[in-house]
Amino acid sequence: MTIKELEQRTGLARANIRFYETEGLISPVRLPNGYRDYSEGDAETLEKIKLLRRLRLDLDTIRRVQEGTLPLRDALAEQERALERDRAAAEAARQVCRRLADSGLDYAALSPEPWLAELDRAPEGPHLAALPADRAETVDHPWVRLLARLLDGAVYGMLWTVIQLFVLGWLPATQGEQNLSRVVGWAAVIGLFFLLEPLLLSTWGTTPGKAVFGLKLRRADGGKLTWGQAARRLLGVYNHGQFWSIPIVELFFWWKSRKACLRGEPLPWEEGTSYILKDEATWRGWVFAGAYLALNLAAFPLTAQAMLPPNRGELTVAEFAENYNELARMVEYGRRLDEAGQVTHGEAESTQGATVVVIGDDREENDPVFTYTETDGALTRVEITWETEENGMVSVRNGEIELSWMALVTAQPGVNGLNYTGVLNRMDRAMEAGGSWSGTVQGVECRVTAENSGYQEIAGTLLPTEDTPQGGRRYSYTAVLTLTD
Repeated sequence: MTIKELEQRTGLARANIRFYETEGLISPVRLPNGYRDYSEGDAETLEKIKLLRRLRLDLDTIRRVQEGTLPLRDALAEQERALERDRAAAEAARQVCRRLADSGLDYAALSPEPWLAELDRAPEGPHLAALPADRAETVDHPWVRLLARLLDGAVYGMLWTVIQLFVLGWLPATQGEQNLSRVVGWAAVIGLFFLLEPLLLSTWGTTPGKAVFGLKLRRADGGKLTWGQAARRLLGVYNHGQFWSIPIVELFFWWKSRKACLRGEPLPWEEGTSYILKDEATWRGWVFAGAYLALNLAAFPLTAQAMLPPNRGELTVAEFAENYNELARMVEYGRRLDEAGQVTHGEAESTQGATVVVIGDDREENDPVFTYTETDGALTRVEITWETEENGMVSVRNGEIELSWMALVTAQPGVNGLNYTGVLNRMDRAMEAGGSWSGTVQGVECRVTAENSGYQEIAGTLLPTEDTPQGGRRYSYTAVLTLTD
């Protein structure tokens, strides 16, 4: 029979039935689909347990009777004696209550010592306390448990971000790399869950997210889970609780788990375990909100920090070219610089910390020309010149100016992940003017002088004007980048 049918037959709640199964008092058969099949014998056993518990026998005694190591007659005889002691203790307490009420004393005038002494002389009643509930401790706070897991995911997600950016040095730039990064990140976070959660539960009994909400996880006997138990539990969470974090599908599994949790049912992965909730203090929700927001926002300055060029401080021409090429890779700009700092059309590959450029005689006539000034081996000035006399539509080669300015500005020691976006915004505002313009950011001045004859410039594109004779068109610029500090 199913557990629902067993509930109707015995009058016991599902949580009680699962608890007795955990205690080894019943052993239903597992069907191929994973569901339990309870027998008539299981139902009879539960009815016997229900009777004996109503007679206030403890579970250890019932287990010994079931195993045959203690005759039922002896167990009941001892229980009768215990209940008689309960009756005598209750009668003594009743008499003290009556005399104390008759005394007319109020709370302020009450002197407890003589009354306590009288109660101490009365026989002890072993069963006067309320009968404990026969069920594993469960916490029917599905949102608390879900938010705790989300916070754990944010912690492990941040840990993976640090590993990806600063250990592996992988900063996805192209759309394909970004899509691959999402897939790898999904798998990496799950891997970190399986690496760290069993370790945390087996040593501390909690995880960062659970600790924020005052949750601890224990075995039915009160001890911490072993590493293997915690790992199997986590596997159950992914199989039955969130279906491996697959979007949309995950929401359905969350909904199913929430319904079971609200019914007080132990979830499939929680057999043999119990939650302990320390309290429901409001401040825990605020701590969660602050921590979750901080972890998600921290990804931005960390990514910005990883985007800083490989060379900082004083630069040589070769180091400047390496910074330029790394920025060009991130924005997918086709032109790179060789080790001499001139535009190359050879195959170039740039990665954080290393630049490889194939140098050859491959300059084109309209490539910008770079001129460098060094003082004591350190680069102090970069001049970029470019001109065109094309008769057709042509794009202004401003990319080299922008990347060169970024290569110098972001190399300054005062630039970091926290102010990186602000620095770029200041540069963008200076470059918005187009044509001739100037600006200074982080001690690096960029001054552009443009000369235009016979072209109309629209959004970085030069269109020949009809009233200009052929050969009379010319556009040129000179960009001077100077370290002023």
